Amino acid sequence: MQKIKITFSQLMIVVLFLFMAVFIFSGYSFYTTTTNNKKQELAERAYLLSTMISSVAKFDTQYSNEKEFNFDTYKATLSQIIDAFKAKDLTMEYLVAAKIDSKIVYQAYSQSEPPSVNYADKNLAVPMRKALEGGYGVIVESDYNGSKVFAAYIKIEGTPWGLVIKQPYFQYILPYIRTLLVTIIISMLFLFAIYFSIHTYNLQQINLQKINQKLQKSIDLFGEHVITSDTDLDGRITYVSNAFL
Repeated sequence: MQKIKITFSQLMIVVLFLFMAVFIFSGYSFYTTTTNNKKQELAERAYLLSTMISSVAKFDTQYSNEKEFNFDTYKATLSQIIDAFKAKDLTMEYLVAAKIDSKIVYQAYSQSEPPSVNYADKNLAVPMRKALEGGYGVIVESDYNGSKVFAAYIKIEGTPWGLVIKQPYFQYILPYIRTLLVTIIISMLFLFAIYFSIHTYNLQQINLQKINQKLQKSIDLFGEHVITSDTDLDGRITYVSNAFL
């Protein structure tokens, strides 16, 4: 039966392939798990905030008649929402909007004021559009400026508003990209260290083999021209050089 010879390079390719397969599978599982956890956390945050705003709006409808807001209870609620958004974390953006005529008009926001969006433009402000249509969930879709966002959306009960909590999708995946790059660099360094160690060991073995071959040639040459012999303790000859022949 013929033996199959595997070179070191072939072995390294197999090891690298197996490593990359395990790494990709593990990375995908980790990304999926953390993304699902993030979606659940964001959805819960949106639900709790929408419930709070809904309760405030109901209270203002019954009891708020302030001249400051021209007796418009929604304005009174919006002023409180704006104040609350100012205290929110900077990693997420909070938006409240309503459909006015044929546009999505943002009425409360935690960062800069977003532009109004034509409701007929289905490719913009997708999370807010879904919220205004009564939806609830977490998606990766186009925002009012066309950029991809990781967003939770929900309709605020008892009001004409939709609520969106979002962050740029690139900002969301950036930590994963950094982790991936660091892991790849460390893995390549580790594989290079293994390759260098084995390569160095092979070179040492090759050099040792060459030295042994030279030594054997010297011994053979010595035996052909010099008469030598070995005897045991009883005086029996156990070895003679070729010069005896």
